[in-house]
Amino acid sequence: FEWTEGLAMRLLFLAKLASSWPSLLRQSVYYIFETAGRVEVSKPYASVCIREVAACLRFESPRKLFRLFAPQLLHTWLGDHHPLEELPYAAFGFDSLHDLLVDIQTEVTAQLLMRGLDHDMQVMSKTLNVEVKNLLRIAFGKSVAYAISRDIVSPSTDADSRCEPRLKNIIGKEEFRQLSSDQFATIMGYFFLCMNQDDVEDSWLAKRAAYKSAADALSDIKKFSHSTRTMPPPQQPSFRSRHLTDQLERFCRRTSQRPEAPWEPSTFAIAARMLFDTLDPALGSQHSCTVLRKIRVLIATAGDVAVTGYSLEMLLRGIRPYLTDSQCADDALGILKYLLDRGQRQLSGNTRFLCGVLTILLLETRAHMGTKQDSTTQETQHRETVQKMSDFYNFSIRY
Repeated sequence: FEWTEGLAMRLLFLAKLASSWPSLLRQSVYYIFETAGRVEVSKPYASVCIREVAACLRFESPRKLFRLFAPQLLHTWLGDHHPLEELPYAAFGFDSLHDLLVDIQTEVTAQLLMRGLDHDMQVMSKTLNVEVKNLLRIAFGKSVAYAISRDIVSPSTDADSRCEPRLKNIIGKEEFRQLSSDQFATIMGYFFLCMNQDDVEDSWLAKRAAYKSAADALSDIKKFSHSTRTMPPPQQPSFRSRHLTDQLERFCRRTSQRPEAPWEPSTFAIAARMLFDTLDPALGSQHSCTVLRKIRVLIATAGDVAVTGYSLEMLLRGIRPYLTDSQCADDALGILKYLLDRGQRQLSGNTRFLCGVLTILLLETRAHMGTKQDSTTQETQHRETVQKMSDFYNFSIRY
């Protein structure tokens, strides 16, 4: 690349886009990342731009920005057949490839297994001075989730090209079975995390007779309120939502669980917490809405487990802040109404918590109903949401 000044301007332009629009953040960061990896002269400019984006997002360091998008950055980098050892670690403030790999060891291991990149796996093993078997032990939960998902999405009759059999061969069948049982909740959580809800109506769930109760619960949640807006796809690796039931069934067979009723209070709480932990203001409202929709499906598959005990309180606390987010409000309203309805008996025994939650919901709902939107389109959507909020407000008072 001969025109260095033009390249630097391009990177600066991408940094400004990333800092200004959450919807362009992920793509812009990858272009900066990729440029640093492919054009040697661009590395110092890319590093400055990444620092600027991180500062605008009020991150303590560029490394947090990298961790935020590591799954997508790695997925695209490896998918374009770039070698692992050429990752532009300095762009995000890492001193060496070793430091970068340590920071995201689990994600790298799981993606290398999923893609069958044995050479890169050996590079990682040598760089970290850790045997491949131990790398897979450390990253077992995510590795299993990616492996099963990939095998379902891209089936193969060749055992050597399937991810799960390869993992079993390296780890050993008995240890594979034991680790699967020990990390059941985490692996189940990853299935929901990696779900790409390309079907806004979630019609895929009703196609399986075994999941009729889950489909009915999802329908009840959406009956009061839900958004039909199409959201951008989540970070990759992701797998279409219609494969979720196959993923759950295959893994539950490995652990002798019932796929239509796999949850206990403790395992459900872990999986739900994993989803809540991916919420970050830097990713914008559309990402938050995507996560809420995944939580909605998780609640539907959990039955009574989701509306009892600690799980119910955690869900109410976690979803409440998104009631006043215009992008998320429609979906948040439906979930909150469902939780309050189905959890009424549980909540009646904890009046202090119930009064606190309802008071905050009433105050926030009333305040949001009085806000205005910038554009005509937003105002039209806002009026529809306000009507639902008014119904929810009256429901909360009667409650």
